[in-house]
Amino acid sequence: MNLNDTSQPANFAEFDLIDRIVGRLGESAAKDILIPPGDDAAAWALPDANNMVVASIDTMVEGIHWKSGSVATMLPQDIGWRSVAAAVSDLAAMGVSADILLLSVTVAEGTEFIDDLCDGIRDAALRFGSKIAGGDIVRGRETSISVTVIGSASATDKPLMRRDSASVGDVVAVTGFLGSSAGGLALIQRSDSNNELSSLIAAHRRPVASIEEGHLARSSGVLCAIDVSDGLMQDVGHIAQASHVDIEIVASEIPQDRELLAEFTAAEALDFALGGGEDYELVVAAPREIIDSLNEDSDLLFRPIGRVVEVENERPQVRVLDQEGISFIPNRVGWDHGDIHEPE
Repeated sequence: MNLNDTSQPANFAEFDLIDRIVGRLGESAAKDILIPPGDDAAAWALPDANNMVVASIDTMVEGIHWKSGSVATMLPQDIGWRSVAAAVSDLAAMGVSADILLLSVTVAEGTEFIDDLCDGIRDAALRFGSKIAGGDIVRGRETSISVTVIGSASATDKPLMRRDSASVGDVVAVTGFLGSSAGGLALIQRSDSNNELSSLIAAHRRPVASIEEGHLARSSGVLCAIDVSDGLMQDVGHIAQASHVDIEIVASEIPQDRELLAEFTAAEALDFALGGGEDYELVVAAPREIIDSLNEDSDLLFRPIGRVVEVENERPQVRVLDQEGISFIPNRVGWDHGDIHEPE
């Protein structure tokens, strides 16, 4: 979610930007590893060929992911927590835990800010079972934090979940509620509403990476997953693009928090769910029998919200359907990292 999002078309799509960068890197890009650039994480085999390393990196930037000063949207502790949660979530989408974290922090604040930031990082690392092995810190005009996450997996276990593994006929399902983080940000930005007990505000400031759900999905045979960071439409679009399929989402089936529906109109809540992002829930695509088994054998609910279908046009698409099965264009479709512009 971009605090400056105006829901305008991107200058170029994220995948075009990734392809551009990888193309410029030429032979230096690791295109021949198990999972090359372009997914939630990269993965490569260790020399013994029995195990693999899974790694990713995520960055949060002041003015883009949070605001400071009199219009502050998060405390330093929240910034530390969410930076870890966002990075760990990328590995959760593969069905892997983040064992080791490396941090790179640019700070424009004093030592008190750094202390509070570290408290949030520590609390999140303890919550998600990760250890911090080192990093780098520099002074700068704006604060930013990058978290590298490193995990491992056995090559003899179930395959890692990937964006390019959806198949026609798969059911699309999601964990938890969608739109809560965007709703929380909207509440924070209301001058008359900043209830610290709000589940929506907690979802924005202290999201929980879906590690257990990711392990369960992978061990149950799910091959395709992604975490909801850029918004449901955008992230499901990544699956459609990578798997070369169309995906249909039924709007009325998207799970939403009761507080979200109480604080906002149904239309606003749906916009948050489809395009808000930063919920860090998992979206999976798998055969109906696997989704049913997940819901029968566990308290962790994977709620069906759509299906994977054949591509209708030249480019893969995501369609949102109303209760009559008619597609409509949402007001918000999420954050595309190809949309490079100056903060307002």
